[in-house]
Amino acid sequence: MNRNNLISLSKSIGNNLDLTQGAGGNTSVKDGKVMWVKASGYCLQDAGVKNIFVPVNYPGILRRLEKGQDNPVEPEIIKENHGETLRPSIETTLHALMPHRYVIHVHSVNVLAKAVVRKGEEVFHKLLNGIKWSWIPYARPGVPLTKEVQRATQLDPDVLVLANHGLVLGGDTAEEAENLLNDIERRLNCFRRETPAISMQEINSLTEGTEYKPSKYDLVHSLAFDQVALEIVGKGSLYPDHVVFLGPGPMPTMKTYEAQDYLSLSFGNTSQYHQAIIVVGYGVIIHKSLSEGAEVMLHCLINTLLRIQSHDDLRYLTKEEEAELMGWDAEKYRKKIQQ
Repeated sequence: MNRNNLISLSKSIGNNLDLTQGAGGNTSVKDGKVMWVKASGYCLQDAGVKNIFVPVNYPGILRRLEKGQDNPVEPEIIKENHGETLRPSIETTLHALMPHRYVIHVHSVNVLAKAVVRKGEEVFHKLLNGIKWSWIPYARPGVPLTKEVQRATQLDPDVLVLANHGLVLGGDTAEEAENLLNDIERRLNCFRRETPAISMQEINSLTEGTEYKPSKYDLVHSLAFDQVALEIVGKGSLYPDHVVFLGPGPMPTMKTYEAQDYLSLSFGNTSQYHQAIIVVGYGVIIHKSLSEGAEVMLHCLINTLLRIQSHDDLRYLTKEEEAELMGWDAEKYRKKIQQ
């Protein structure tokens, strides 16, 4: 019954692009000493259709965390009798540290729009009044983030706000956890700026006969028209999934004639091409090799940026933090699985 409830909860969350994108986000349920947690690289929306949950011995994970072990999860994976054993979510330790039976981790665009602000903790203090929550300073997912969460969970919060990352929350039932998530979403709901409709005929004409194509998401093309969003992406990256799936640093922005010149080039060395290009006043074009998962992350980016205001003082990831993410084996695995 617990796993059935987890499947229903996961599908509900996974089908909402405002909450989860691609393989981002994960859920879990504790049943005795076993915790079922979403597998790395798999999508919540596939719950019930694919086998996306992995059983782990979560008391064993907690013991290993107390001893300060760097790899507390892998030795506690419970091997199943059928097929290849999946790798548990990168954030499995966060699920184990939360004492609740059901735990949800999402990259909500409403949360991200405020969690990337330098004084984000002050913003959440006002909006989450009456909820037991803790602010977690940015740390690379994995061991660094786990150490920050270990300190915070000593205060027994129901909600963790991860700076430049997302949200973790728990409840004793699936309904309780989902109701809490819905309450937080209602409190944090941000106005999303409207942008003009684009001419698909023009952007199709621009990419015809090249290795590029227009993004399939109408919302993504808004990035080429919104001045606030353009300014932000011209400065750097704001959260891990941006870096892992779309690359570090500023996104390339071109005027029409610059894009035409660029698209006329032959890309013999595939490591040199841009994955996505913003053509100002036209739309966003993507390389044909860009994965579905990466394009969904592009949707998440603009969905977040359209909720950020021009006066917001943003906390961008540093070059060192980007380098940590790009060289991290766990994220390389997740990206590979989702291709």
